Amino acid sequence: MFNYDNFRISLKLKRKELKVTQDNIASATDISEKTISRIEQNDKKPSLETVIAILNYFNTSMEQFMSQQNDLDNEKANLINKINSYLSKFNDKEKLFLLDLFRTIEGA
Repeated sequence: MFNYDNFRISLKLKRKELKVTQDNIASATDISEKTISRIEQNDKKPSLETVIAILNYFNTSMEQFMSQQNDLDNEKANLINKINSYLSKFNDKEKLFLLDLFRTIEGA
């Protein structure tokens, strides 16, 4: 099954990595800048034709295109494991304190 979320994230990452604007892609394909924006914002799911046009624009395969997202997923998993390792050293009271601290920061 096609993962639309990974595709949109990969699109945004690839654009930023290569310093390509949505307008650049729109000018080179039959996809409107608005459509590209809506895909990246998760407001629209791309059609098969749109996915193919974007892959052709970046001259890449689906596997290569999505690998950036897979790399990010691996980095996130490693970070979560590292955080869990640190948290295992705290007692329950200290963990609650950290949770309250994170909530305070999030609300700021």
